Amino acid sequence: EQLLLLLIEQLLLLLLEQFVFRFVVFEQLAQQLLLIVVAKLILFVIVHVQQFVLFIDVFELFIEQLFVLFIVFEQLVVLLIILQQLLEQLLVVIGQQLQLQ
Repeated sequence: EQLLLLLIEQLLLLLLEQFVFRFVVFEQLAQQLLLIVVAKLILFVIVHVQQFVLFIDVFELFIEQLFVLFIVFEQLVVLLIILQQLLEQLLVVIGQQLQLQ
């Protein structure tokens, strides 16, 4: 009877050791899974931040191009005003030439 109790005790100790071992393995797997999830989340954030920064850079270039286009348009208006003044002077000169003839 004492031998049977000793065997039952040994069996219970083995079962407890198995349970503890499996719990430790499960805990390690859970930690690894958590690390993988955190790493993927960090990677996701980095990729999207990089895409946002790229978008900001492209938008900045777009604004710079608009500014350059505005300057070019402004210069074109100045050139058109100068051309108009030259044409007016040419008309005055042509009028004077016609009066002289």
